[in-house]
Amino acid sequence: MNDPNGLIRHDGVYHLFFQYNATGDEWGSISWGHATSTDLQHWTEHEIAIGCSEDEWIFSGSIVHDQDNTSGLGEGSDGPLIAFYTSQYRDHPQYGTRQAQSIAVSTDAGRTWKQHPDNPVSDRGRNDYRDPKVFWFGERPGGYWVMVTVEADDSRLVINRSDDLLHWTELSTFTSPNLPGFWECPDLFPLPLDGDEGRPRWVLSLCTRGPAQVYLLGDFDGTKFTEDASIPPGDLYRTSDFGHDNYAAVTFSGIPERRLMMGWMGHAFLAPTAPWRGIQTLPRELALVTLDRVPRLTSRFLRELDTPSVEVPASGQRITVPLAYRLQTRLQPGASLLVHASADGDGTRIGYQDGCLYVDRSRSGTLADPAFMVARRVPVALENGELQLDVVVDRCCIEVIAGHGEVVLTELVFPGPEQDGLLLDGSSV
Repeated sequence: MNDPNGLIRHDGVYHLFFQYNATGDEWGSISWGHATSTDLQHWTEHEIAIGCSEDEWIFSGSIVHDQDNTSGLGEGSDGPLIAFYTSQYRDHPQYGTRQAQSIAVSTDAGRTWKQHPDNPVSDRGRNDYRDPKVFWFGERPGGYWVMVTVEADDSRLVINRSDDLLHWTELSTFTSPNLPGFWECPDLFPLPLDGDEGRPRWVLSLCTRGPAQVYLLGDFDGTKFTEDASIPPGDLYRTSDFGHDNYAAVTFSGIPERRLMMGWMGHAFLAPTAPWRGIQTLPRELALVTLDRVPRLTSRFLRELDTPSVEVPASGQRITVPLAYRLQTRLQPGASLLVHASADGDGTRIGYQDGCLYVDRSRSGTLADPAFMVARRVPVALENGELQLDVVVDRCCIEVIAGHGEVVLTELVFPGPEQDGLLLDGSSV
């Protein structure tokens, strides 16, 4: 399992499609897997939604509900679901090895899918043209469909429009000196600044090799994206996840009341498998918040995860904890906590020192490769002398949200069976 695809809520059901190799735990033979949930916590896996063939693999994309049947592909009053995906052709007799955008149609609320006979619907003759995210722009009626894709090697966003989801016209392209390198998995969406619906800003979310989950703020007028030049320079203001292990994150369609994002938590190719490989992050709710006069993209765990809590004393003594838990704590300078703590002091340390939040997995467990053991450090300001932390630990997964949500770190670890403890040192919970 890798990239999440086609995230959508439809008829009260959340759909998660994902890049999937049904034949093994190595990357290859990519199809779209499928799982559904009614609460974003408990998921039911289904049969492969869109399967690959010998000369076409099914790469990342998105799904929209064509509620007005603009495509003419629907069979009932509700309108079809249309999946957009990248066709990765492999020695194809017509398309060679290039990438192009194709569609599949569901008229039974996402249970079954049929690939369109006139695929691809958008082809630029390139080998790096991929990852379509489609959304409706404007009022109904009067608006139109927008598709954003990337030409990955050139760090270029391509913006297209369509009235029927079948025929696409280029509107503009965009690139930025603030995000050099390789671009993948674009997403473009508005968020109200500080909760003010009258002050929307547009967020261009991308991932870059590293990996890194990044974003730019600006304006989208229906034709072109214009980056906000007032944002200070530096990665601090353009990174949505500072951890090692969140990639290809995209947001759900069909949830107008909030913006939810999920990513692939498994980009560490050093990670061992047992016998699975690749998982998804918890869904996170996004917001734009002004901090120190700069708008920042923030994350929080879903309110559905808010449950009654118990107080854990910061005694400096190791306590035994369940395999999965959520910890909310405040760190003072020099304080830390050790998750997956063993009796001899192994574990993953999360702390605050020298103005930075850090996550150190150098003694986190069974994987000792030097590339895996590098700690992440992120500058973040204290509030009233403390740093608020919200941490979810679930077996090999650690997700950390700090401050007002402007600093997020997603990390994979591989603890041994004896690492079943938690140690709080200088924290209050």
